[in-house]
Amino acid sequence: MRHQAAKRINDDWRFHLGEVSPEEAMRASGPAWSRVALPHSWNALDTMEVDEVRHYTRAIGWYTREIEPPPTGQRLWVEVEAASQRASIWLNGTQIGEHVGGYTAFTVELTLEHPEQLKLALRVDNLPDPDLIPSDLSDFFLSGGLTRNVWCYTTGPRRLASLRCETEVNAEGASLSIRGQLDALPPRGLYVEAQLFSPQNVLLTTIKQALNDDE
Repeated sequence: MRHQAAKRINDDWRFHLGEVSPEEAMRASGPAWSRVALPHSWNALDTMEVDEVRHYTRAIGWYTREIEPPPTGQRLWVEVEAASQRASIWLNGTQIGEHVGGYTAFTVELTLEHPEQLKLALRVDNLPDPDLIPSDLSDFFLSGGLTRNVWCYTTGPRRLASLRCETEVNAEGASLSIRGQLDALPPRGLYVEAQLFSPQNVLLTTIKQALNDDE
C-alpha cells in the first residue's frame, strides 16, 4: 500500500558490482562505483552476450544513496518495488532489514539516533540458489538489480500498517467494508473517511465513521 505523498527516488544512486564491506559501501567512492538511475540491472545487456565469460552475470551488487532526513517528529519509510533476487538493507552501516524474492515490494523504516545524516545501501544478488523461487530451471533470466521504482515518504508517530477494502455489488445496491490496523495505539479516538469516485472521476459520496477497537 503506497502512501499518497510518496516521493520517487530513482535518481542519484551509486552502484558497485561485486562484494564490498558495508563500511566501503557507505563511502561509495572510487572508479568502481558508477552513478545510475533506477530501474537498473547489471544484466540489462549481458544476457545477449555470446562470450561465455561475459554472458549472464550472477553476482552481488551494492546500491547506495543519500536520503533526506524527515521533519522533527516524523517517521521515515522507504518502499522498494523490486530487488532482484535477494536483498539486505543497510542504514549508515547497520543492517535494518532483508527481503527474499525479486518480484515483490517491501517497505522498511529508517530510524537513527542522528537522523541528520542518512546513507541508505542495498546489497542485492542474483546468485544461484536452489531454494529460491523462481528456480534456475525457469525459462527466463533472473536479472539482478533494483529493477523497479524506489519510493520515500514520511508519516506521523502512528502509521496505518495495513488496509483492506471489500466490496459487494448486486442489482439492489452495493456495500463497502474497510478494515485496517495501526502499528501503535492512538492517543484518542479516530475516524476513517473514504471518498468514492465514478470512472469519470466524479465524487459520488463520502463515508466518515468512527473507528472501534476491532478495526
